[in-house]
Formats: sequence, structure tokens, C-alpha cells
Amino acid sequence: MLFIHLKVFMVFWSQKHIYLLLNVSSMILMCLSGVDFPIEKLPVMLQVFSRVLPLTNVLKASKIIMAGNINVMAYILREISIGVIYVIVAFILFKIMEKLSIKKALIDLY
Repeated sequence: MLFIHLKVFMVFWSQKHIYLLLNVSSMILMCLSGVDFPIEKLPVMLQVFSRVLPLTNVLKASKIIMAGNINVMAYILREISIGVIYVIVAFILFKIMEKLSIKKALIDLY
């Protein structure tokens, strides 16, 4: 399954198509993280997925702060832990791409 996602990513990995990928991914991120409408309006499966997106907890924390409560440390810690997980996954994917590029002698993957 991971290699299917990598192949889809490699299709978009060119100067011509990278802006399309960035725009689509940012729109999906904003729709699923609660920027456009509340997460509670999403189907249950998408609610579970949206809780691990990087923008969701920051939006919840900012809404709580605007309401007058300053106790948002749980949301901040959750956001930091999600960020650490994203960094670890990105590092692993980078190493996989590096090994593939060395194995196939391609500069495009590295």
C-alpha cells in the first residue's frame, strides 16, 4: 500500500504538477481539519482521520483561547506529539526513497 502512495507521489513530482498536488492537499487539509466547517459534521471515519491532521488541534486551541479560556496545554501537547510522529514517518520515507534511488540509480527520487 505504501508503494502505491509513493508511485502516486512520483507522478506528481515534477515542476509542472507540484502546484496541483500542493493545492489539492491544502484544500483537503482545510476541509478535514475544521477550517471550513466543524469536524462533528463529518462522517465518523473522517472524524477519526481528521484528529491526526496537524491543523485540527491548533484550531481547537485557538477557538478555546478566543472564548476566553487559556487552558489549552493538552491540545498543544497533542499537536507536538503528532508533529513528532510526522517527522519520524517523513524520515523513514526519506530513507526508503534514498535506498530506491541508489538501487535504481535515479536522481529523481532523491
